[in-house]
Amino acid sequence: MLTMGIGSLPFTDIDTAVNFSAGFDIPFWPQLPKRTYLENMYIQYAEGLPFADIDAEKQNIYFKLENPDEKELENFYEKILNEDMDYFAISKERAAGLHAIIDSPLPVKKIKGQIVGPASFGLTVTDENKKAVFYHDVFKEMLVKALTLKARWMIRELKKSYEEVYLFVDEPYLSQIGSAFVTLDPEEVKTFLKEMLDEINKVAVSGIHCCGETDWTLLLELPFKILSFDSYNYSLLPFAGKLNGFMENGGKILFGAVPAEKIISELTADKIKEKLVSEIEGLVKAGVRRELLMKNMMLSPSCGLATLTPELAVRAMDTLNGLKSEF
Repeated sequence: MLTMGIGSLPFTDIDTAVNFSAGFDIPFWPQLPKRTYLENMYIQYAEGLPFADIDAEKQNIYFKLENPDEKELENFYEKILNEDMDYFAISKERAAGLHAIIDSPLPVKKIKGQIVGPASFGLTVTDENKKAVFYHDVFKEMLVKALTLKARWMIRELKKSYEEVYLFVDEPYLSQIGSAFVTLDPEEVKTFLKEMLDEINKVAVSGIHCCGETDWTLLLELPFKILSFDSYNYSLLPFAGKLNGFMENGGKILFGAVPAEKIISELTADKIKEKLVSEIEGLVKAGVRRELLMKNMMLSPSCGLATLTPELAVRAMDTLNGLKSEF
């Protein structure tokens, strides 16, 4: 049973972060938001997007969309139409861990990357009037295409040193789709995600990570290969009827079994194992084939570890490796 990380880590030293990532069966490039606010998952992937304004004092980003500059817009569309991946590169300043594992490759064949999903970016980041940018139709289209080209650039760079690349679309905000607070059409969200996934699938193994209570029924219709969820706090039981088909078509399930929360300091390994076994047995009881599940099951922390102390991140890693040995 393979282990994989989610993305963010609490370290500020790049070598320490890379070495930590190498402790997973499939390493990942580490996002380091405590090293610099520029590695915040929204600022990190905004490079190259037009009308962006970063507030260094508040350490956040917004977009000036009230009166967009036509020349800037025209230049941006030209980059998209030309599929200029280099224009959408992620700089070392905003992704030191990514460049570290590209410049000094790890001695492994498989590597994982991650990119923020369009729904989470578009519903979290706002314009100058505090309106979510996803409610600007023109910008919404540009955002999806820009993130797709960033994903393609990342995969291209990783492929220079690694035989197999896993690229996850991180969509924490999908848990809000369909709620009273978000008026987006779920079908529109699926369309945008499919656009990204179709491109990723051409050259990499795609995954979707959502650590909230998500309607996976909606997402399981999309062409991705790894379903990554927080199995410590949530369950796939409501979607058990669709999981056999997902796995029979080559899908794998990444169980976020070890909580990426401070509670990890209070939990025993047995308690964490008990929670995971309960989820597995519940799914099997609901009709998921045990042999199929165990064959296609992977383990990870429930989310990124950046909110923990470095010591607790190490504890989460040790707990994960111990849990793996039990299966």
